[in-house]
Amino acid sequence: MKNIHPNKYPTSILHKYQQIIEKSLKQRIPKNNSEVYRTLQYSMGWIDKNGNKQNKSLGKSLRASLCLFACEATHGSYNASIPAAAAIELIHKFSLIHDDIQDKDQFRHNQATLWHVWGIPKALISGNILRIIADKCLEDLVRKGTNIDRALFVIENLTQSYLKMIEGQYLDIYYEGFPGISIEDYLNMIQHKTGALIKSSLQIGAIIGTSNTSIINSFSECGSAIGYLFQIRDDILGVWGKSKHTGKPVGSDIKRKKNSFPICYAISNSKNKTKKFLIDIYSKKIITDEDVNEILNVLDNLKVRKHAETIATHHGQKAINALNQKNIPHANKTQMNELVDFLLSRNY
Repeated sequence: MKNIHPNKYPTSILHKYQQIIEKSLKQRIPKNNSEVYRTLQYSMGWIDKNGNKQNKSLGKSLRASLCLFACEATHGSYNASIPAAAAIELIHKFSLIHDDIQDKDQFRHNQATLWHVWGIPKALISGNILRIIADKCLEDLVRKGTNIDRALFVIENLTQSYLKMIEGQYLDIYYEGFPGISIEDYLNMIQHKTGALIKSSLQIGAIIGTSNTSIINSFSECGSAIGYLFQIRDDILGVWGKSKHTGKPVGSDIKRKKNSFPICYAISNSKNKTKKFLIDIYSKKIITDEDVNEILNVLDNLKVRKHAETIATHHGQKAINALNQKNIPHANKTQMNELVDFLLSRNY
């Protein structure tokens, strides 16, 4: 694995499947002018809030791409896994609609969030419909050649993964009232909130592509590691990310009193006076810009960013090592290496 380098967009996984995923999603969401489907088309970046056509790229389609990649890397036809990949992407999008409501985020990918345009009740319903459409995607697995038993296994796997994702989102909100949760609690939370669906994406692709349990387990382990890597990098950006890339001010997660990796690590590894200082600020009803700057200074003194990047790199290496089986083609291992490099250095 290479050292962290300036941000680049890898062509081998995310770019390769982008158009396939986009085409499948457009086939799934009705094109009629019903208000609810207009909100979904807007959330996908296909129309603006006035209903005019546009073609924005709202996200990386990471999870869906990982599903297709795993299927192809296990000698399957990625075509067989398209229904599952579409379902995974729609479930992720549904979670973002609800996540924006819970976090009161007014913008995502430099576009006003769905609730901010149409209001919370309509956004909740739109998210729920998106999840139902995701479930219906899985009906096409058998039509695409997956046998019934394996299709049922995929459905069970995906259902369990997004149940864990929602449990993790609940924990994330619940912990906002508790300054200084332990690293163990933090890791358990992100294993659910972020890791479950990413792990499931690779696992499901492998299940569709092969019956070799050892290979399926390798992709599952890879997915677990990427889940940790992805969220820790997200937490780094939530504290130190530049506004021009993230669309949010520096220290945005601190101002929202999020128990992100940098904060949990700093509180767990600081001495009495510093620990009390951090907990006292996080216990305030409102964190000011001055408070944010003071916390940033503490994090710098503790070299928290460097440690977070080291931990993320460790999980990136675990993801790569998980696919070191001889039955997995070298080209696919190289693709995973490139993806890990990108995820470690992304700035958005």
